[in-house]
Amino acid sequence: MNQKKVILLIIIFVIVLVLILGGIWHWQSQEQSQKGEVNLPKEKLPEKLDTSTWLPYVIGYIQFRYPADWKIEEREITLGGIKQRNHFGFVTQNALAQMPEITTEIILSPPTKQSENDVIKIGGKVKNCRELEGSYKCVERIGVPIYTASKLNTVMQTFNNLVETFDTYFEAADLDTGVAIDRVRIAVKYVPVMTVEEFRTGTYKYCFECITKERDAIRRCSDKCGVGEEKIFTDKHEFRGYLKTGPLGAYIYTVESEGYAIMSSYIIKSGRLHKFGNIMMMPPLSPAPELREEYIRSLLKPKTVLVVGFVVDNVFRKPLEGVTVSIPKLNLTTKTNARGFYFFNIPEYSGRIDSCEKMIETALTFRYSKDGFKIYEHGQLYPVALQGPDVKKPFYLKLNAAMFYGTGKIVHEYILPGACQGRR
Repeated sequence: MNQKKVILLIIIFVIVLVLILGGIWHWQSQEQSQKGEVNLPKEKLPEKLDTSTWLPYVIGYIQFRYPADWKIEEREITLGGIKQRNHFGFVTQNALAQMPEITTEIILSPPTKQSENDVIKIGGKVKNCRELEGSYKCVERIGVPIYTASKLNTVMQTFNNLVETFDTYFEAADLDTGVAIDRVRIAVKYVPVMTVEEFRTGTYKYCFECITKERDAIRRCSDKCGVGEEKIFTDKHEFRGYLKTGPLGAYIYTVESEGYAIMSSYIIKSGRLHKFGNIMMMPPLSPAPELREEYIRSLLKPKTVLVVGFVVDNVFRKPLEGVTVSIPKLNLTTKTNARGFYFFNIPEYSGRIDSCEKMIETALTFRYSKDGFKIYEHGQLYPVALQGPDVKKPFYLKLNAAMFYGTGKIVHEYILPGACQGRR
């Protein structure tokens, strides 16, 4: 009899416990619904994904991979200062030095979202994980914060795998062809500054002035720059590894390669995302076959302007063959060759471009498309030949493109000088 009572009490206890736990779960579900959150089933997902099939992405000195079915968006954020452009409408290196508080935010969105929180963000106004509330998951890689407030299992799984793909990016490429240069010698020195403005006006301003003037900056500016001894690398991967593990700050470097002019520049590793400072375009001592004077002359036609350009991918800097290059306004189309080059003879505009209306009327857009890459549109090319007694060499326009992996479209900003802004 006592045994039956014990069994009955155990059964009653289990039933009461189940009811209590069910009530707690129901109350939490109601509370989450009122907050706009959704209580999703805990699906079993693998911890590790095959990220080698993900799309590569580069911005500044950072590279990473993301799922091909996710949307990626760049947003430019002004934290202070005024954007400055030259009279052609393009930001110059000197102008960049005047606006250190411009940064970029990357937003990654899954194919489906339950709420606005279901995104992964990189950089932007957030400089480090300490600035975020406890509801965010945040990881810093190479000084850059990656964070999300999502509760979706699929987003969290992607987040955990995405942060493991983060790496530093640096490339040296041929100025004529855009193709990566394999064999290089890189001399680098560390400078303890965190912003371009600090570099330009602070303790190391003489170093900044020197490296903007000298091609061989490490040798000629060493007494004005950096702390400690310079480091030498003969492998780009080793240099990237040094940037990855080194402290935040500026790294000035000089790149040498046989057959190319020596070049110098700097990278600022600060926790902010910037779009510059990742590729050293090296001028070859001898022009590429496609740009030699005799070959250019063979392509010239009367009353036309010759347009020559190369197309590469924006990460590995490999030439892209079979890219469709078109000028919609002129109904002209061609394809790139095995070296990534294309050529157009477009009708020359013989009138004067002396008004906003004429600028808008004559401006041409070039469109580049290829499977596996985002469509790229490059605007504001004017088919006007440079003429006069001082023009000795055959004239041509050079227009290159570096295409992004993925789907969608990238439109190069249309810039009209001064008073023509807003008159498109």
